[in-house]
Amino acid sequence: LKAGATIQNLTGTFTDGKRTYYNLFLHGEYRNKTRNKKWDIEANGKFYLAGLNNADFDLYASLKRYISRQIGYAQIGVQNVNRRPSFIFESASSFSLGEQPGFNKENITRFFGSIQNDLHKWELSGSYYLVNNYTYFYDFYKAAQSNAFFNVVEVNAQKIFRVSRHWNWMA
Repeated sequence: LKAGATIQNLTGTFTDGKRTYYNLFLHGEYRNKTRNKKWDIEANGKFYLAGLNNADFDLYASLKRYISRQIGYAQIGVQNVNRRPSFIFESASSFSLGEQPGFNKENITRFFGSIQNDLHKWELSGSYYLVNNYTYFYDFYKAAQSNAFFNVVEVNAQKIFRVSRHWNWMA
């Protein structure tokens, strides 16, 4: 179990001079591994109390279970991030493309799961994302924000093939 508070001071030199920002945030983490190593629980979070990223947060939780030697491990989890858009969308950024409109906080929720087999060296995983207020560029330099919810499904498969004694092919 870990818990803490952090004061972060950020200083940068911009075209219009030197700027200083700060963040004050709380963070915590919980991990639990059973003695027989069949269950693994992990949860962590960050909450910004004041400063540049005021009211942003990042929450993560996962549960991992050893099934058997033939199947391997199964994992499920969830993550939720609520944050201000990246600094590149700010007019103070060195990469700024002019005055941009004010944006709302982005919110991304991710549900994920995986099966990992160490015996046969393969892994199958998937994630389902729910995204709101996604900030992006269009026409190469104009910034915009999507106010509607949209979702993304991601599926991954990975296998390691032994080609020779010292060569492995990762597909």
